[in-house]
Amino acid sequence: GLHIVYLLAPYSNNELKLLSKSPKLYFCDTGLCAYLSMWLTADTLRNGAASGHYYENYVVMELVKNYAYAKSKVNITYFRDSNAKEIDVFVEENNVIHPLEIKKSAAPDRREIKKYSVLDKAPLKRGNGGIICMCEEPIPIDKDNCFIPSNLYNQIQQQKGNENKTMPAFLPLSAKTDGFSVMKARLLPTTQ
Repeated sequence: GLHIVYLLAPYSNNELKLLSKSPKLYFCDTGLCAYLSMWLTADTLRNGAASGHYYENYVVMELVKNYAYAKSKVNITYFRDSNAKEIDVFVEENNVIHPLEIKKSAAPDRREIKKYSVLDKAPLKRGNGGIICMCEEPIPIDKDNCFIPSNLYNQIQQQKGNENKTMPAFLPLSAKTDGFSVMKARLLPTTQ
């Protein structure tokens, strides 16, 4: 294909009841998406009515691109149940699901992670998750979740002096930030 759009499939498992069987559509090139939508200025994209959608599109495509080059393969999906609870991204690796919400805010509502309780009702192994947002640094929400800066990869590369320019954003790293370690495809709280 031409790779103009990416279809994010819904999570499929007999353990969880799904509302949606339709994939979510994301543009591989957010610039093309903005042009086709006639949202042509940076200010319009940052502050317009659809700015959250563009931000989500950007984050999802960065996850897809980074995991495409990762050594271990993951399954990236989304989840929406019969009660219309939606979790923006499920990253499934080695039969462990890492739920992620995406919010275009520097201080999103931490109650968003309550949606993740839907995983506790099923016999699925749930890993660490969080809310990808516009915060400046990782911030713990609870023992399993944190706010994850969408520019985390850029911050790590600047700290490391761009040692490895081809390294995907969430591959194993040993960067420490306020008691958190960036490790193997997600931000995991450390126990100290």
